[in-house]
Amino acid sequence: MPSSIPKRRIALLVVAALAVVVVVVTLRRGGDDVDLARIQSCTGQPVVPTPEVEEVTTPPVAVRLERVDPATGATETVLDISDEVSTGEELGLLGLATDDERLWVAFTDDEWTVHVVAYELDGSTPDTATRAEVLSVDQPEPIHNGGHVLVGPDDMLYVGLGDSGDDYDAALRSQDLDDLHGKILRIDPYGSDGEGGGYGIPPDNPYVGRDDARPEVWLSGTRNPWRFSFDPDGALWIGDVGSNCWEEVDRIDPGASGLDLGWPDYEGFQQAVADEDDGASTFPVFDYPHRPACAVVGGYVLTDPTLGASPGTYVYADLCVPSTVRWAEVGDATVRTGDLATDDGLGAVVSFAEAPDGTLYVVDLTGGLYRLVPA
Repeated sequence: MPSSIPKRRIALLVVAALAVVVVVVTLRRGGDDVDLARIQSCTGQPVVPTPEVEEVTTPPVAVRLERVDPATGATETVLDISDEVSTGEELGLLGLATDDERLWVAFTDDEWTVHVVAYELDGSTPDTATRAEVLSVDQPEPIHNGGHVLVGPDDMLYVGLGDSGDDYDAALRSQDLDDLHGKILRIDPYGSDGEGGGYGIPPDNPYVGRDDARPEVWLSGTRNPWRFSFDPDGALWIGDVGSNCWEEVDRIDPGASGLDLGWPDYEGFQQAVADEDDGASTFPVFDYPHRPACAVVGGYVLTDPTLGASPGTYVYADLCVPSTVRWAEVGDATVRTGDLATDDGLGAVVSFAEAPDGTLYVVDLTGGLYRLVPA
């Protein structure tokens, strides 16, 4: 247990209810060019030195769950787009982002297409009369949609997209820079020179001016980036859902772009399709195996020093490890991990959110929204 994480109690308070989407890891047969035996047996060898992960089995904190009476805080529906959104599999309302002027919503329709739409804000309420299509991406399968949207510290809009659910990405969409699948995009939300006119292309994006690449692409080689966030230093932390064997967390240095995060050549630090490290991939800061884990849920770097973990600690979860919020301290060559909060009342975690004051919120599969606070 790190000395920087004192033993103190943390309470999980139910403050609202949300509709959420299940992240499903599906096993299917790949194409002839995919080494199925290696992928399915989880015996691929690391291609670069893997940071040592030291599991802290004794939780540094205890937790308790309290349900807040809705009468203590009024709630209301400010946007209902249920007639537009499809459900089932990994479909649904996938992401929200906002600034002082607009709200961006990502969702899938009945044809599995991922849409990003924008609404002007009237105070804190979206004006449905101002709905505008920003971006749409067709999906050949109803899984690996990504759909997380985030306004970055540079005021650009970041959009995460999965590899479309193809068999181990045999079509290599994640590696094809002329395809938006398996990427994190960076677009100007107030521009108009992008495809369809609903967004702009930042001139400093890494592939602007290349005939063989989409100018929206900022990072490639993702499988299904399920939640990402910027830390106070400007680094981007990404939880990228793995295939059969490994879940990974990536950290992109401030200002870095044009990186290849490896899929489907690598799953975490392990070989997947590729036979050797070609030097082109950026490897995660840490990965962890399945059994019982199955799908990483990216979180936030803590800034609130009252939560029992030092500032700079990364907080995340896994869909198949219910009732648990995890932490990781990432060093130059080691990673220390443990449980920040565990409680049977908390279900399978599917998302996180952070308030401007650093308060951390957790969303579980039952639709509960919880707040991490010192007990």
